[in-house]
Amino acid sequence: MLPNGLAGIVCGRKLSRGKDPQVRLYSRRLSPGRGRAPQAVCDADGHHCLAIFWLTHINRQTPEAPCTTILAQHEWQALYTAIHRSATLPATPPTVRQAVRWIAQLGGFSGRKGDGEPGITTLWRGWSRLADMADLYLITHPSEDTGNS
Repeated sequence: MLPNGLAGIVCGRKLSRGKDPQVRLYSRRLSPGRGRAPQAVCDADGHHCLAIFWLTHINRQTPEAPCTTILAQHEWQALYTAIHRSATLPATPPTVRQAVRWIAQLGGFSGRKGDGEPGITTLWRGWSRLADMADLYLITHPSEDTGNS
């Protein structure tokens, strides 16, 4: 089930300025300019803006959950490898909060003491970079069950 307000956001279409404060936040941040209706910033298939909204929602609701709730196995492994510059992976996946901060770090988030939580723009940039890194990770680390070596 999608979080409240998320079902009403359709990428590539005009967003309604509803009463839900989260929808208003994303409408304001993704708005192309004053006086015009907000337009969601999306990739061709329309999944990135929903993913960013969902990432921030899960990060606020369950930050200590394992990152496998928001990322596939190869995605968190690619993220960990990119951030730590090491092929040695931890035994347990990192938390949602840590993974979201790493994604934002890929998008330019500094993570200084007074910076607070990452914003939409840095998450968007980081998510785009992670998608490419995850694809490359799959190519360079084929799984054993596919028969590729």
